[in-house]
Amino acid sequence: MTHRRACSLVAVLGCAAALPVMLCASDNRPSAGVEIMVKGVSQPKFVHNGRLYVEALKGREYAIRLRNPYPVRVAVALSVDGLNTIDARETTAGDARKWVLGPYEIVTISGWQTSQSEARRFEFTTEARSYGAALGKTQNLGMIAAVFFRERVPVPVPYSSNEEKS
Repeated sequence: MTHRRACSLVAVLGCAAALPVMLCASDNRPSAGVEIMVKGVSQPKFVHNGRLYVEALKGREYAIRLRNPYPVRVAVALSVDGLNTIDARETTAGDARKWVLGPYEIVTISGWQTSQSEARRFEFTTEARSYGAALGKTQNLGMIAAVFFRERVPVPVPYSSNEEKS
């Protein structure tokens, strides 16, 4: 995976009623989809100072829906509060463990992965009750980031019968 398409989401979690979420802007390429879902419903987006926001009420569970707009696989480094959603580590997007989506696939991530089949649900909460605070990692509380790495399509190498004779 060598082509990279970066999208950032920023959410400030805390007691406020509206939490900001910044989504990537269109640049005449298919945009990777990132939505914040509450009770299975995509949250409406509001624009302020060039950023998109969603309303998030304290105590509500949420999920993050990722959509691959490409005809090739993508790997997505997804973090919440600066922690990777697969292993809760602080890493760069390139070094992070990633979700792999097939062409045009949509997946909904409902929480921090605690095993192959279970996740600890995402919830809009206070700083004191956040997962980052429980892990002692509060530098990036409120940050949600999704970085998409598009798979490079292999270029076929033509076979030449002359190569066998050498």
